[in-house]
Amino acid sequence: QSCAPDKFFTVASPAGPCDLAIARVAEYDRRIRVDSAPLATDAATIGPGEGKEPPIVCAGRVLHAEAAFGPLGDLLLLPAEEICRARLGEAAVLVVRSTTRIDAELLAGTPVRFVATATVGIDHIDTHYLADADIGFASAAGSSAASVAQFTWGLILLACRREGLDWRRRRLGVVGAGAIGERVARVGEAL
Repeated sequence: QSCAPDKFFTVASPAGPCDLAIARVAEYDRRIRVDSAPLATDAATIGPGEGKEPPIVCAGRVLHAEAAFGPLGDLLLLPAEEICRARLGEAAVLVVRSTTRIDAELLAGTPVRFVATATVGIDHIDTHYLADADIGFASAAGSSAASVAQFTWGLILLACRREGLDWRRRRLGVVGAGAIGERVARVGEAL
């Protein structure tokens, strides 16, 4: 079953292992949290071990990989430098961070049907290749927008306090209305 219904969109009702991974990425993106969870440094297989579902290969430094993907089937955690075509084996899903280049050289001839990156940027992903190969894709785009907007406002308020300025009597100019700029502007309007 293809897990790329419209190339880069998630599906409403998960059915196969790829669709479950897409849904899990989306769910985890909504409730992302960072704590002191141990990071996997060596190759390890986690999960039911029943071998019924194609395995998920995941970079070992993806936070909470075991909790997010372990329940979906066999999970192979690898250090990023060990992720290569030969290690993908029968994997249907590949989850990486920015140190792993995702392109035809890595994926051609593998059974991978879905790639996720636990990063905001996607400059390490050949999205054109993924679309042409009908491989689904998800990233963490926008996942840090709220915290960056809050940090921005913290800096604005701190600078105003240090300079003795009344921030309520100032005009805010936001250059760029992307995910972060839009949130900064909305907070400004609310204040």
